[in-house]
Amino acid sequence: MLGQSSLMLPRLFFVSGEASISVECLTAKHDARLVHQASGGCAVVDRSSMSIPLESPLHPQLQPQPQSQPQPQPQPQPQPQSQRNPPKRRAERDNELLPLLQGPSIEINVGIGDEQACWSIPVALATKHSEYLRDTVCNHVQENPSIPFKVALADRDAAIFRVFVQWLYFGSIPSQSGLDMMSTGNDVSPSFLLWTLGDFLKADAFKDRIMRRLYSAYSLDVNYHPLDFMRLSWAEVDYCWRHTTLNSKLRIFIIDILSHHITFGNYIDINETSGWYKLLIKHLELQLQLISKIAGSSYLFTKSVTDIPGVDKYLEAT
Repeated sequence: MLGQSSLMLPRLFFVSGEASISVECLTAKHDARLVHQASGGCAVVDRSSMSIPLESPLHPQLQPQPQSQPQPQPQPQPQPQSQRNPPKRRAERDNELLPLLQGPSIEINVGIGDEQACWSIPVALATKHSEYLRDTVCNHVQENPSIPFKVALADRDAAIFRVFVQWLYFGSIPSQSGLDMMSTGNDVSPSFLLWTLGDFLKADAFKDRIMRRLYSAYSLDVNYHPLDFMRLSWAEVDYCWRHTTLNSKLRIFIIDILSHHITFGNYIDINETSGWYKLLIKHLELQLQLISKIAGSSYLFTKSVTDIPGVDKYLEAT
């Protein structure tokens, strides 16, 4: 007895100038086999099965014997909220935070015009979590020790920087719905703006916190809804490629997301007037990395094709 199931992967075609590459359809097959047949009783198992007991009136000895059920063990009662770990973690954070609030402060001006915001953040707190601010403070102290220290971030969004300040003081960020409600004046998700802010500030712990949020939101589209829709937009990819370096963790994450979506047949419009087409022409290295990723992972139908890697792949070494 043989059962088969097939999953057809789409034919892919990318064009850049006169260069082209195609990845043919792949078929994944899984079979089952007959392992026993005797006097009216039979069992079929697949490769992962261990054994299935046979039931036959001619072979009563093969009938499963009743077994005594183990007595249920009493389950521990859940502890009240006041006895769980979060309060302890908050206390530990408070003990770490309070000394950092002492001493001089940095004046940080974010944005321009009516959207500008000014923050006064203790030097010890800011420099602990941002390598960029730490280097800037050191250079300022050496060159102008008597002048009050100020930092201008005119090209950054004040609402986005406020999330970074919230994380500095409280170790938390808004919920996904809270981030989605933020008005940033463009078509890019606030999570991408936050990650690139952390990258600019060289705040690896903050970047990892945002990456976990990105991973939860975008990888689920692939792992649980592979043929549904793609949340990622060409405008977001364009923004990330303009604000990150070649081997950044965010670029690696986006390449993995896009390659999985395309492999499983999610439609991306790449006619000459579409945003995706213009994006791939504008960022040739993105097109080449995407083609290489799909071609390199599609030889065998394996877990590396069907699942996005774990989030640790996209975290900094913190």
